Amino acid sequence: MTKYSKELKLKIVQRYLSGEGSPKLAHEVGTTPATIREWIRQYLNTGDITTSQNNKYSPEFKKQVVLWYLNGNGSYSDAAKSFKVYPESNVRRWTRDYRTFGDNGLMPKKKGRKTSSQSNKLASSKKLDIYDMDVKDLPKSDLKSMSETDKDNRIEELEIQVAYLKALRALLNKNQ
Repeated sequence: MTKYSKELKLKIVQRYLSGEGSPKLAHEVGTTPATIREWIRQYLNTGDITTSQNNKYSPEFKKQVVLWYLNGNGSYSDAAKSFKVYPESNVRRWTRDYRTFGDNGLMPKKKGRKTSSQSNKLASSKKLDIYDMDVKDLPKSDLKSMSETDKDNRIEELEIQVAYLKALRALLNKNQ
């Protein structure tokens, strides 16, 4: 993906606003008309074009925007323009999160992969201890009242369970 300078983007937007078409401009720059329209939307919403959409908004700012919208001052698009939020879908997401989780929904979320120590802690806390299983805890069936076909089906189920537990034990031993 090619990065375009802020200056070039602003020139293209100004040319578009003065009447040139997005396909022609896109061809000159070597991008798609959809990209040009995205730059235009960003410029019209915020009055600027940043090189990144990864703006970090504080929880207080998000709450201010959401409350403005919830108080009926305008649409999501109006809120985005008034507070210079881009893309405007942020306002929609913040509103949904605020309605669902309250103030906690507007707090920053951790991103990226978990570190190996976090994964190990999670795995060890959820580990199924098959070594401490007791035969008394296993479900019992009344063999006397079962037909031969039912007994055969039950034996097959138990063989599958044993195979599964053996595979699980091998996997746990491999990871330790």
